[in-house]
Amino acid sequence: MVKVSKDLIVLALLVSLVIGAMLIGGCVGKETEIPPEEPEIAPPTPETPTLIAKSITPQEAFNLIQQNQGNPDFAIIDLRFPESFASEHIENAINLDYYSENFRHELDKLDRGKIYLIYCLNGTQSRSALDMMAELNFTEVYTISGGLNQWKEVGLATIQIPAQISESITAQEAFNLIRENQDNPNVVIIDIRTPEEFAEEHIENAINLDYYSESFRDELDKLDKDKIFLVYYTGLSGGIGEKTLDIMAELNFTEVYNISGGLDQWKEEGLPTIQPTPAQISESISAQEALNLIQENQDNPNFIIIDIRPPDEFAQWHVEGAINIDYHAENFREELGKLDKDKIYLIYYSCACGNIDKKALNMMAELGFKEVYKISGGLDQEKWEELQP
Repeated sequence: MVKVSKDLIVLALLVSLVIGAMLIGGCVGKETEIPPEEPEIAPPTPETPTLIAKSITPQEAFNLIQQNQGNPDFAIIDLRFPESFASEHIENAINLDYYSENFRHELDKLDRGKIYLIYCLNGTQSRSALDMMAELNFTEVYTISGGLNQWKEVGLATIQIPAQISESITAQEAFNLIRENQDNPNVVIIDIRTPEEFAEEHIENAINLDYYSESFRDELDKLDKDKIFLVYYTGLSGGIGEKTLDIMAELNFTEVYNISGGLDQWKEEGLPTIQPTPAQISESISAQEALNLIQENQDNPNFIIIDIRPPDEFAQWHVEGAINIDYHAENFREELGKLDKDKIYLIYYSCACGNIDKKALNMMAELGFKEVYKISGGLDQEKWEELQP
């Protein structure tokens, strides 16, 4: 057995204590050390498109247009009223009315990535529109300094629509216009009275478009707006002729005249009219005369009685042998047109109210029927039964 000295044991204990203290100190130091905080990195801010928006001179605007000819991403916008735009504008411009209620909405529909040149009459509205387009994130917009006025002042070109000729002329001036253009297919005369009035009398070669018809404006709009038009009404009643001029102006007709005083003034000056009065048509006969006519034609296949009342009234009572064609039906005129115009006709309504039988008679005259009679004052069951033997 090896004998260890006391001094060696003490030395070994001291070394162990020193090493233990060093280990404990290192651990404590590591436990209390706080790592430095890393700075927070903010997320990148999305880039906002930079708006190029400025006022440029008319010449610079002209140069911009020239540089972008054929560029589908370049557009010119005229901010004026549609009527102003229609009469004159910069070539290839489109129209967005600055004063319309949906102006901002219309702007909002546009492609913000395109290049825009905008203008108004003098530059005021275009500056406001520029601010609006900036709010809507358009990327490149220019306005013309001084607007269209300045553009024209420096001699730059515009598209000009010929000024509309729309005025009232005297009956004699209208007659001269017709006579000078009697072989001109581009001169059209429009009688804007009712079809019944037109059937009774009208200016030769006139066509009829009833001012009071619901489709009047639509029928006008179908016409060739580049032709010359002469319109007339009965007289000065309600300024109907002038109102028609206004409608045709809105529809962009280029040359329209109204006969001042209408057909009344035309006739007063002794100018000619067409009065289509088919032979043998008698406007009115009494109920007794109607009965005599029926008896005389009992076996005549060419004699027809037409009841023009509604079908329910016809079903309740009607003259024996009568057929029913309802005056109030939409296809009344069409149904009349299918009949043989060379036969003899007797028509009747229940009363004289509204001159319905007279209007039907005029319509048949206009359609070329040769012999038609109507019962004066209309015909009801009681009156008819009183006549029976």
